[in-house]
Amino acid sequence: MGLRVSPAELTREWSLSSADIDFVNAKPTGSRLGLAAQLKFFVAHGYFATEAVEISEEAVSYLAAQLGVGKVDLEGYDFSRRSGRCHCAEILRYLGFRRMKRADRAVLADWIGAALCPTGMSVGVMLDEVFLRCRDCRIFAPSRKEKERLARSERQRFLESFLGGVADRLHPETVKLMEASLAAPDARAGFLYAFETSAARVALSRGDLDRRLILCLYGLGTNAGLKRVAAGCPDVSYEELLHVGRRFISRDALEAACGRVANATLAIRNAAVWGEAGTACASDSKKFGAWDGNLMTEWHVRYGGHRRRNAPLEFCIVRRAWDQTSGPGVSFPQAPCSWHTPHERRPRTAPPAVRARAATPRLRSVLRGRISPRAPPAA
Repeated sequence: MGLRVSPAELTREWSLSSADIDFVNAKPTGSRLGLAAQLKFFVAHGYFATEAVEISEEAVSYLAAQLGVGKVDLEGYDFSRRSGRCHCAEILRYLGFRRMKRADRAVLADWIGAALCPTGMSVGVMLDEVFLRCRDCRIFAPSRKEKERLARSERQRFLESFLGGVADRLHPETVKLMEASLAAPDARAGFLYAFETSAARVALSRGDLDRRLILCLYGLGTNAGLKRVAAGCPDVSYEELLHVGRRFISRDALEAACGRVANATLAIRNAAVWGEAGTACASDSKKFGAWDGNLMTEWHVRYGGHRRRNAPLEFCIVRRAWDQTSGPGVSFPQAPCSWHTPHERRPRTAPPAVRARAATPRLRSVLRGRISPRAPPAA
């Protein structure tokens, strides 16, 4: 069943008026509880339930007591087929709702842009507010996806307008400094040279390629996405960034680039300040501990306490290591990297794991999740 409902909410949102009871009792006994549940669910949320599990058990019991029927009647109710759709249409007529028209959609879009977008709320929260707004205006949009598209488009339009206004207020010298800062991180570490392509030749100049690589890495690392990054760069299109991302950015290239950055960081570290410890840790989590030479750590209770899988990428461990064959290297959390078109389904990927180059074959297998840490060593 759905989320639990408090007694106060039951009385306020799930009580049937005498008119409601007359409306429900006009139907056969077996469908009365389902009709009443859909009626009160729509009044409370602004949309209809698609299955019984969306309605809390307390609400079902409360409605059944008011109608004098058993709770089991809801199990046989048809939410999504012909009879359920007919009941939804009757509920809309009973409540005085009308279908959304083009003019209603325009007014709703203006309200979303003026009232919801400036608050910075997520699309999911915006969608809940849009349903309640339509409910209060006695307007019904049959498609949930239509409202979601409307909320997303208005959110994107507000974001582009806001960022455009900020950009217009920046001094030209500030813009030049910001653009120069995109290329500055690669000056010492040279990590962009880790991104190579298997193509026979590269038509882009080194400067254009480096700039597009930085933009792709920014969109990937901040989860802003290539479309938003391209929207802020008039001279680079989304398709061009997508091409560079697919041809040059891979898991191995990211690992090599991170290795160069980590080694460059360790090379300039002042031992008088930081000491000679072999491990450095940076984290944005409030409660995270890491110890030199210890690969197992504990997180805050919100992550399930002691985690051995699905570790959140809220940290970066840089560890100096030496390999007898390949020389100095680094180990760090490794996340999957893949590129998709907007219409491609993103495949499920394995949880991120810590990969150590200087580890033994058995330790590498443990860290990659291939064998259990308690498994006996092979003979």
